Amino acid sequence: GTQRPDGGWGEDDESTPLATALGLLAALAGGAGVAHETVIHRAARYLLLTQRDDGFWSAAPFIRMDVNRAAGGPPKLLVYSSATVAALFGALALAEARPGVAVA
Repeated sequence: GTQRPDGGWGEDDESTPLATALGLLAALAGGAGVAHETVIHRAARYLLLTQRDDGFWSAAPFIRMDVNRAAGGPPKLLVYSSATVAALFGALALAEARPGVAVA
């Protein structure tokens, strides 16, 4: 996906900390250069600005599954969100983006 003006990534026209952390990790695994550095800086800034005082981020949906798909019934979407998963990937992404700098 495309990085949003707020520096984050997400779905449905809204950035989420989890999607941004995953986008940042992907960017870190990619190329180099000024544009690359700008992408990393903007994503890290988004994560730092959305991090709560307790070091966590808001829960973000990361599993979406239609539980009636196999039975051929009408769609019934099950969504699972986790602040712990968002915190894990958020902290990992910030640590990778800023080695040696405390993130919490």
